[in-house]
Amino acid sequence: MISSQEGRAHNAKGAIVLEDLAKPNCPTCKGLGLYKVSVELNTYDRCACVLEALKKRRSERMLQDAGMSQDLTAMTFESFQVACTAQRNFLSRTQAWIEQPLGTLIFCGSNGCGKTHLARAALNTWLASGRSGGLINLPYFFGRVRASYAQEETPDLMALTANAELLVIDELGTEYHGRTDWAKAAVYELINFRYSADLPTIITTNLGSRNGKADRGTLEKDLNRLYSLEYSNAITSRLLDRGKTEILFFNSIPDYRLLGLTEASP
Repeated sequence: MISSQEGRAHNAKGAIVLEDLAKPNCPTCKGLGLYKVSVELNTYDRCACVLEALKKRRSERMLQDAGMSQDLTAMTFESFQVACTAQRNFLSRTQAWIEQPLGTLIFCGSNGCGKTHLARAALNTWLASGRSGGLINLPYFFGRVRASYAQEETPDLMALTANAELLVIDELGTEYHGRTDWAKAAVYELINFRYSADLPTIITTNLGSRNGKADRGTLEKDLNRLYSLEYSNAITSRLLDRGKTEILFFNSIPDYRLLGLTEASP
C-alpha cells in the first residue's frame, strides 16, 4: 500500500503513471489507477486494472527480450488468400481453434501453402484480445539463446518462451542445419514443458511433406530421423499425441510464391 503523497511522488518521477495504465471506465478506481484502502491512514493501493496492465506490459517486454516477433499486423484471417477448398477449410478450423485453444495445433505441408500466415493470423487475433503470446523462428531464436549465455544479467530466454500464454513455433525442423545436439535438447525442453503445462502451441513445419503431400506416417518418420535416439521417441510421442494435438495437412495446395501472389493479399 502507498499513501496518496507517495503515489503522486512516484508519478512525478516518471517511473510509472498509473492513470496511463488504468482503465478509464474502471468502476473501482474511476480511471485513476488507485483506490482508497484506509480513510484513517489515507492509504491507497493499486487497482486491479492497473495490476493487470502491468502484468501484460511485463509479459510483452519479456517476449521482446526473448526475440519473439509480434509484428503481425499484415497477417490476419481477413488478408489470407484462399486459393482452394482445402485452404478455406484450414482457415475456418484455425479461426475456431484460436477461440478455445487446446493443446497443440500443427500445420504440416510444403512451402508456400499458407501455414505461416494462418499461424500468425491466429496469434494476431489472440493478441488483439488483450492476451500475451509470441512467435519464434527456431534457427534465429536459438542463435539469440546461445548469444545470451555470454551476456550478464540477461533473462532466461528459454523459460520466458516456454511460459508464453500462446506460442507459435515457426519452421520446426529447420533449426538443425549445422546445429549440435544442444538444439535438439532445447526443442525437447520447450515442447515437453508446454505439453506438460497444457499451454496452447501452434507449430508450422515442412516435415512429413513429400512432393506437395503430407501425412502422419511421414511426419513421424521425419521427426524420428531428425532427433537423436535420446529425444526422438519423447518428442514424437508428445507432438503426435492424438488426445492433445490436432494436425492439419496442407496437401495439394499451390505455392503462392510461384503463382506470383503475395502472402498478405486481400
